[in-house]
Amino acid sequence: MKTSMLKLSRVLLLLALLSGTSGAVHAKNPGWRLIFNNDMTNILVTNSPYNPSDGKQVDTSEDFSTLGVLTEEMLRESVRETAVPGVDAISLTPGLCWVPWWPSKIYSMAEHAAWFEKRYGIKATTPFNDYLLNGGDIIGPFVDECHKRGVAAVISYRLNDAHWVEYFEKVDDPKYSHTVTRFYAENPDLRIGTQADADPKTGLLPHNKRVHDWSRPEARQYKFSLMQEMCELYDIDGLELDLMRFASLFKDDFPMDQRSRIMTEFVAQVRAMLDRTQRGEKRRWLGVRIPIMQEKLAGLGVDIPAFSKAGVDYFNVSVHYETSQQGDLAQIKRMAGDTPVYGELTHASQTWALRTRYDGQGFRRSTREMLSTTAHLFYARGADGLSLFNYVYYREFGNQKILRGPFNEPDFDLLTKLADRDWVTRQPQLYFLRTRDQLFEKAGDKKQYQLDMAPGAGADKPGTLRIQVLRPNERSLGEGQTSEGVSPKPADWKVTVNGRELKATDTPQPVYPYPTPIKAGFGLASQYLAFELPPGTLREGNNVVEVQGLDKNPWHLRWIEAALAPFES
Repeated sequence: MKTSMLKLSRVLLLLALLSGTSGAVHAKNPGWRLIFNNDMTNILVTNSPYNPSDGKQVDTSEDFSTLGVLTEEMLRESVRETAVPGVDAISLTPGLCWVPWWPSKIYSMAEHAAWFEKRYGIKATTPFNDYLLNGGDIIGPFVDECHKRGVAAVISYRLNDAHWVEYFEKVDDPKYSHTVTRFYAENPDLRIGTQADADPKTGLLPHNKRVHDWSRPEARQYKFSLMQEMCELYDIDGLELDLMRFASLFKDDFPMDQRSRIMTEFVAQVRAMLDRTQRGEKRRWLGVRIPIMQEKLAGLGVDIPAFSKAGVDYFNVSVHYETSQQGDLAQIKRMAGDTPVYGELTHASQTWALRTRYDGQGFRRSTREMLSTTAHLFYARGADGLSLFNYVYYREFGNQKILRGPFNEPDFDLLTKLADRDWVTRQPQLYFLRTRDQLFEKAGDKKQYQLDMAPGAGADKPGTLRIQVLRPNERSLGEGQTSEGVSPKPADWKVTVNGRELKATDTPQPVYPYPTPIKAGFGLASQYLAFELPPGTLREGNNVVEVQGLDKNPWHLRWIEAALAPFES
């Protein structure tokens, strides 16, 4: 009987997909210019005007006891500061999406706290848990404040977040109650990996193995039931399925065609649920956060045309954490047709490892020119709008502040400008590629890179191409630290762009080619080499940059950037 009902439900679902009638007929375009994501935890882990650190030097990623007390006013203020002109929707991520951050009847915070203490002998005390246990509400005030500010209230729900679940057997800190749930701990067979996949040194599963296997209906149903309950409780304007936190849903050997079938059916199920729970005639928008690289879509079961037909109203294309200008947004937009596509920007354009613990990376912070040029490129490739992820993390957070800072207040006024397509086109253009510290081990080593560009009027003006090269002992230097290493010499490097060899310039280089208050992650001026970009060297679309090292000593290439002359405002 159960099998027959399951088959019948699938037939009905497929009929709905084929007919394209997953609910009432509405325009499938929210018309938003910018979507701003608020990950909620930033409210306590960053130093902000409504949560000042008072000079405390604490590692907020490791010690939740230092975070203070969460209040509803802090939540509302996080909405107010971001609801600037141009931002049409704010998406809130309710934690790591394992523990319901609302008064759930499926798995209440009281039930979770009692189970956690019984199993691990530790009280489930975090500022977020305590806020909810004391009767606080997170989603209600968020929705209310968004609507007061005239912006859409969206919930971005992480389907398979890997943060901290690796400690489910070794819980020795209450902060793990942020993510380790009864369902996760008591269903080890639902995980993608087994203990055989664990790191032999730590005994912990890697990110892509510790999350749930979405070929298992139980895993999908757990997350769906929570989303459905939340949608029944609150007057949200939209729901975004975040496939990027983390981008792992299936075992490696699971067939690709079955992945797309499962995920398309899940999208249709969510679409039907949103239609069923919507308030009045107001459509609830459905988005999905997916990779910007086309080659990664199939592994997650993402079929762009099928998703659109199943009821997706927008695609949010992402690199996961960093701002990147290289991707397949244009191809994704062609597959999406009339369904809007948003290109994602973040606070960092490059990261590198400083330590193995959480928040252990160094950052190259995204500047105005990086963000405006990336926005211009996204628009040129067909983006209907932009999304902002982790934007508030310009603020001070975590430890090792000398290595990871300095920090800044986020430039919220810039968001209004980024929503203006004409404005971003007129700005100084900076095209860049983070090369992940690629090693040039010996003389003659040569590597080729491809940079997508839309230089427009800037192509007929001279520019500068710069490369940042480091000695191995310089890879973990922080802002203001010096190095005793030998500086790179222009004569030891040969650079060509689109087959044209560039002439090196002896002009002393700053760490960044434009004035900026942002200083984090640029390294040392002595690490940069500059080459002249004659007018006409760059072209619309793909540009090929070839770098050859002529020095016998090893170097790491970290960054390539092409700075075009400023346009007239």
